[in-house]
Amino acid sequence: MITTTFSNTRPASMGLMAVKQETTMVKPLEESFIDYCRCLCACPVVLRVFAHDSGNEFKNDKTAFLQRKTIATDTVVFKLYKDGVFLDNLDSTYGDFYDFGDLADPYLNGCLLHWDEVYDLHGYGVYQIITSLTSIGTAIDIESDYFELCEYTDDRADGTVRIETYQNGYILSGTDYTGLNWYQQHRLPGWFGDKKPTFETDNYLKGDREISQIQDSIRNVYTLETELLPESLLNWITYDGLLSNRILITDYNLCTFERYQKLEVYPESIDDFSTFRRTPNGLGRFKFTDKKQNILKRNFI
Repeated sequence: MITTTFSNTRPASMGLMAVKQETTMVKPLEESFIDYCRCLCACPVVLRVFAHDSGNEFKNDKTAFLQRKTIATDTVVFKLYKDGVFLDNLDSTYGDFYDFGDLADPYLNGCLLHWDEVYDLHGYGVYQIITSLTSIGTAIDIESDYFELCEYTDDRADGTVRIETYQNGYILSGTDYTGLNWYQQHRLPGWFGDKKPTFETDNYLKGDREISQIQDSIRNVYTLETELLPESLLNWITYDGLLSNRILITDYNLCTFERYQKLEVYPESIDDFSTFRRTPNGLGRFKFTDKKQNILKRNFI
């Protein structure tokens, strides 16, 4: 047997396989691919928020803002605008401010805006928060919804519902709330109620054909119906709020069978998620049940 060895004229480079460098994952900024103002096809939904000098939590609203940076040198500034005019950067003057390093995730900063603080300093008006993010040398402004801030009265709050949530854990397609217990609050035009009690029983049939109770329980089911909402708020309810660890709902409608204040509920179903042609607004209908299932009668036999 004759063996012939040929020289390797194109040797493979092993350098890249031998070198490892830790890097930060870069998420590209999301920007609209159409330079078009949605106001040309529909008026923006202006969300009502309230303040009251009584200090009553029921009459004072809050709104949370949370932003992640991509690399250590990124900057994030929350800017407060009134009627389109810049007023100030958000800090502890306007509520609870969390700088980078204050939260469990050092790449997150945020603010829980107390609207009573805004009202005391700047009064009634239509407000907007613009988050100015500079990431990897690129500047982008993220605009919030519009908020009409005025003093609380029962009549003004009629027709609204307030949702409060606490978030932990990781939403794979969204935000990593691990270790944050992040509090969020939204007031929206809509209605909550239509309580439907359902009866559930566990029993047995005795020898004389008589039903004997082992355990009976009643479970309430509630409906949340929204009016037209901006895309951001309807998507938040569906893809973030419903996944929260705790959900509390307060109904401010005056003419209703029963009013609920900070009722802790658990989501049961999405009955409707309606979007429409040629408008950026949509509406939804969601079912909830009591978080605590304690309407129960049990016999120990």
